[in-house]
Amino acid sequence: MIIEDIEESKIIFWKEILNNLKRFIAFSIAALAISLVSSIILFFVEECYFHVPEQCPADYQQSFELCQNVGTMNQTTFVNDTEAFELYINVTKFCHNRECKIDKYSQKSCTIDHKKFFKWMTFMLTTTFTIGYGNIVPKSTPGRGLTILIAIIGIPMASATVLFFGKAINNTIKYLIVCFENTCLKHEKIVWFKRKFALIHFLLTFTTVGTQALFYKFTAMSHYSYFDLIYFTCISMLTIGFGDITPNLQYYYQLDILMLVLITTVELVFFFWSFSLIGSFIDFLTSFESDFASQQNHHHQKKRENNVVDVPDENLKCHVEINRNTLDDKAPNIV
Repeated sequence: MIIEDIEESKIIFWKEILNNLKRFIAFSIAALAISLVSSIILFFVEECYFHVPEQCPADYQQSFELCQNVGTMNQTTFVNDTEAFELYINVTKFCHNRECKIDKYSQKSCTIDHKKFFKWMTFMLTTTFTIGYGNIVPKSTPGRGLTILIAIIGIPMASATVLFFGKAINNTIKYLIVCFENTCLKHEKIVWFKRKFALIHFLLTFTTVGTQALFYKFTAMSHYSYFDLIYFTCISMLTIGFGDITPNLQYYYQLDILMLVLITTVELVFFFWSFSLIGSFIDFLTSFESDFASQQNHHHQKKRENNVVDVPDENLKCHVEINRNTLDDKAPNIV
């Protein structure tokens, strides 16, 4: 693709940036309001009024009996063997880790705090952006019904937000390419425009994935390898969300409010930016079809113009003499 009218292209790209940013702001405010209200409603539905108590694992009873027997043996048996003693220690650690701890529930003392709000806000974001890791889910029937209703409203809003911001990213990259080549390189026309755009978009996406994975490595997912975090970032960007790798929620719960807000804000910026890059790439792919259609229309229009011949008026003058007698002789007799 070649851009010859650089000034007009700048104006068009700048207008598109402003229009898409306005739409993005409007839809993002609406989507954020829906997420905030829905998170609070889901908290009261799931944690207060329709709370479903957590159940211990199915094999917990067998583990509990085993641990009781081990505890009795520790109190009544003296072991000289080092290997047996280490075995007792390991089994004791296992028993402590297998202990089923269920939070006490009381509707009267049900109050929302930053930990519970963060939990259900995370659920809302992963739902409206269609990731769904599965580590946070509603358990009550009203909560599940409310989730369906919220998803019907929230998913289109989130998709529109990503789409408009992705278009703004696209037009910003195009605008910067034109400005750089025209101002810095003094080019009068831009050649290989789409190839340059695709290269910049690829480098931007690659850098985003690497930086986001590095951020997780130093925060909530430090126990995973760097490749696992790249895998997790890509799976999240593509809205697959297998759930085999998820952030450690306990890391967020132990933070104070200020650090929680700071880290969550940075994570949300990465989260939304990576999603918008996918929307930007989809918009870039669909632009090929529109460009091909416009080229076809231009080709057909040019072909029609070439088929039209301008003939001077004097060439259109012709004199035809008709011999009526000859026509009358050749005409059939009608009785």
